[in-house]
Amino acid sequence: MVLISLPLDTYKSSPLDLLEEIKNIYSALEPEIKKGNIEIYIEEKVNINTVYKILEKESFDIVHFTGHGTEGGYLIFEDEREPSKEKLISIKDFRNMFISKQPDLFFLDA
Repeated sequence: MVLISLPLDTYKSSPLDLLEEIKNIYSALEPEIKKGNIEIYIEEKVNINTVYKILEKESFDIVHFTGHGTEGGYLIFEDEREPSKEKLISIKDFRNMFISKQPDLFFLDA
């Protein structure tokens, strides 16, 4: 699962080329995708609620977060009420979101 979070306020001050990020993921995994060994699920505009809704239905071997973080060890998610605003999520809270469906690997590109 690829989680993409880039609130508008964050994007304005620190833009990312998300299309390029996704292309890089697909090109790195292309041989295994073609063999049917890997499926990629991408969720954009991530907030806490969207992650929990996904995990009600699915589990994943790898969780790849693409977005921004802070020096204090927080990931920047979109706020549930105001998606253009940031909501800081601690690494511990992020990990705990997956407590019932632990992936084998977390990859944080923040």
